Amino acid sequence: MLMACFLILNIGGCHAQDNITVNNTQGDYQSENSYAAAGDVQTPVTTKDVITAAKTVKSYTEKNNAVPPTVQVGSQKVTKEQFTYLMAQAILNINKYYKTTTTITPIKVLPASNPTGTATGTLTKSNYIKSTSSLANFIKTNGRLPNYVTTNIGRVNPESIAYTMSKILAFYNDKGRLPNYVTVKNIQTKNSVSSTTKDVITAAKTVTSTNSVSPTTKDVITAAKTVKSYTEKNNAVPPTVQVGSQKVTKEQFTYLMAQAILNINKYYKTTTTITPIKVLPASNPTGTATGTLTKSNYIKSTSSLANFIKTNGRLPNYVTTNIGRVNPESIAYTMSKILAFYNDKGRLPNYVTVKNIQTKNSGSSTNSGSSTTEQGNTSNSGLSQYLVATANCQVNDPSIQKLAAQLTAGLTSEWDKAKAVF
Repeated sequence: MLMACFLILNIGGCHAQDNITVNNTQGDYQSENSYAAAGDVQTPVTTKDVITAAKTVKSYTEKNNAVPPTVQVGSQKVTKEQFTYLMAQAILNINKYYKTTTTITPIKVLPASNPTGTATGTLTKSNYIKSTSSLANFIKTNGRLPNYVTTNIGRVNPESIAYTMSKILAFYNDKGRLPNYVTVKNIQTKNSVSSTTKDVITAAKTVTSTNSVSPTTKDVITAAKTVKSYTEKNNAVPPTVQVGSQKVTKEQFTYLMAQAILNINKYYKTTTTITPIKVLPASNPTGTATGTLTKSNYIKSTSSLANFIKTNGRLPNYVTTNIGRVNPESIAYTMSKILAFYNDKGRLPNYVTVKNIQTKNSGSSTNSGSSTTEQGNTSNSGLSQYLVATANCQVNDPSIQKLAAQLTAGLTSEWDKAKAVF
């Protein structure tokens, strides 16, 4: 079984791009003394003790599909959260000192507040050393497990990380060296209950998660086909979308599609998971640009969109592209076409045509917000039906337009502008 897990690790392993971070959130437990031992567990253990215990954890997990709640390490019993920390330190010690006599002091480690992540795949040695270091640092700083560890294969939950580290140490016990790569299996965390914690970090700003299940990129592709068909029939993106086993809002699905496209472009696979986040509607959607975007154009715009959503927790008012400003509804439809093409052809399209799908909730023309640094202002989009020139009302006359602009300068609401003019 051990050899099957590691697939004879002398082969070397793929050199995937490292993207190793831990969700660096504000936890419920923070202490300047988090490096010190806490609670009943204060006796240092050797790296060798941890390796021996890791073999037992590996066997238990493979039999029960769960990490044991407590683990005997040397002469003392620790929680699985504490043992996760001990394994991380043991791996780092072996990698740095090449010996197993180094001691590790157990510390108090609370469970993750909202464990999530279902990524599976292969981590090279440099990958897992980097993620292990991030994990250990997070635990020492916050006194608890992170909700997930973001690796080059996606988000991995704490239970899966613990099992993965037990395999690494079991391999070391048998071979006398760390493996060149390790296969990550999804071990579902048992206490993944809450779905409203503020503990999911995807960018510089915390965005509240609304779903505990992470769909795969493939789930998003399948749903995108439905969205494309619906939009072409109704000239509007559906308000909610079924993605795998859960229903999300169109705003959330816009984010999921953006991430799916970026995942495909970067990893060339559809098994990567994406965690839905809370996404509010645009405050003042606008933009009517149509035309053709090349692959490099739409990848750049998609990346900008995803970053804006993760930072602000809402859709931008528009996305500025090389063809002009595109509103959120049109962007969503465009991305659904890109993913539907990928589903049929097995590759991303070389270009995509943008069609103007009018956003239903467009309103005030004074709010800012776009996926670039520009302001998201409309051009009186909600009033265009009334701004038609007649024989007795020459609204297109430059002098009238100039006077109207002077009268309404600095005013924000349509009501105030109307009073100023009349």
